[in-house]
Amino acid sequence: MKVRKLNVCQECRSRKLGCDGRHPSCSQCLLRDRECSGYPPDFIFIPPQISSPSTAESDPPESYKTKQEKVKKQTRVIIPHRSTHTVAWPLSWPLCDVISLCAQNFVPANELPILSSEPARSQSRICGAWVEVLPDLAGRKGNEYLHSAIRAFGVSILARGFGSCVPISDVLEAQCTALHALQKFIQHNSTSSFNEIAAAIMCLFLSEVAFQMLLPTASLSSVVHARGIAELIQLRQPGFYSAGVQHKLFVGFRPMLILYAFLTRRSTFLAADKWKADPFRYIPASPLQVLLGETSEIPSILEDLDSCTSSADHASTVVPKAITRFVRVLDRLTSWYEENVSTSHEALWWTILGEDNETYLWFPSIYAANFLTHYWAFWVLCVTSIRSLRAGHHDLVEGPIKVDGHSLESEYISQKVTERSLWILQSIEFLTQEEMKLYGVASVFLPLQIACSVLGVVEERAIARHYGTYEKFIEKVNLSRYRDILLTQYAPLDCPMI
Repeated sequence: MKVRKLNVCQECRSRKLGCDGRHPSCSQCLLRDRECSGYPPDFIFIPPQISSPSTAESDPPESYKTKQEKVKKQTRVIIPHRSTHTVAWPLSWPLCDVISLCAQNFVPANELPILSSEPARSQSRICGAWVEVLPDLAGRKGNEYLHSAIRAFGVSILARGFGSCVPISDVLEAQCTALHALQKFIQHNSTSSFNEIAAAIMCLFLSEVAFQMLLPTASLSSVVHARGIAELIQLRQPGFYSAGVQHKLFVGFRPMLILYAFLTRRSTFLAADKWKADPFRYIPASPLQVLLGETSEIPSILEDLDSCTSSADHASTVVPKAITRFVRVLDRLTSWYEENVSTSHEALWWTILGEDNETYLWFPSIYAANFLTHYWAFWVLCVTSIRSLRAGHHDLVEGPIKVDGHSLESEYISQKVTERSLWILQSIEFLTQEEMKLYGVASVFLPLQIACSVLGVVEERAIARHYGTYEKFIEKVNLSRYRDILLTQYAPLDCPMI
């Protein structure tokens, strides 16, 4: 007797589609806006073996209860068993099913309906909007390299789950296949297939992020992919990204490129005025995209400061200029906050008490959590950088600097820096919920790096209460399934301390 799989919903079974068995709704139903019929129990019973009809007829009559007990003893329940050796099936799935798998595990659960049914409503979020163009791009001819990259992303996602039965060899095979296919296409073709190539590189980048825990060198590979996307984008003028599929790709890649500029402390072409304005000529930038544009100058400041560490004469020129530039960024941050946050009539965050009796910050959406945590992080980075430069170069200090109406060196600003750093840590619980998927984890990476850089030395200021909170949150991160991404091999951002 054929055993039917229990992890296939009735809708996919009737349509003969690959089903990933997710609850309460599978990826296929979510992406196609169908009501998932669920997974009703489908046990298969083998009836009891009766020696012969004559024997049964000669038996004395039995009560109903006695018959039920007898059948129960003789009946076996067959439950399907999944192999624990290798899972080759993701590589052989129909491509649309692999795309569904990637979307289901990358995009937050409450964002999937927006991507599938009303694409016009999707907003510019960190590395998010580009996902909705994958089905269309993958359906075009001659882009097997994109198919391979999508499959590599899917296998990497499956490999990092709890109890995963996908061996590292399968992930490496999928990634190597995708890399070779992309390299071969680029060598023999022009860059006319920009959208497909960019999407393929992004899938490879995310496959490296998802794979970090299994392979420590993956973090280095993701940097290479980020540089590849940056070089590819610069082959076209900024106006090329003002509409269509390329605009969706651009607003998805732009946050990642700016954040990587922070981590590597290298200037980015996206800080130029034309790259801030032209791609948003027809579709206005979201508040988060505006925030990233206002702070895209910071990596250039950090790069200049790194260049003057060995020259006192050079420092006398660079340091005052760096302080002025940091102050200018702080002013822009204040204007952005007043325009987009402080005037809001709805609560953008609130506190809750967790089951562990710890206080967490909660938000109405992942979008609100993203732009608030990044605003706090950029504000903290600018303030601590200015204070560190002024403390280390007394001879270059010229007059007082005020932030939010208070002296930069005041205790009020010190408390503000500590408070906002703690807010970032308290936001991790929201962003790393299971329903936020890999997307939520990736979006907290830079704010967490900055908060840890600041709070890691609070103990030296004898503020034991704050340091204890920091230790508890770091311990919680270490126990999470995403510790390899949140506390990755990248050195923490060299943020001057309070």
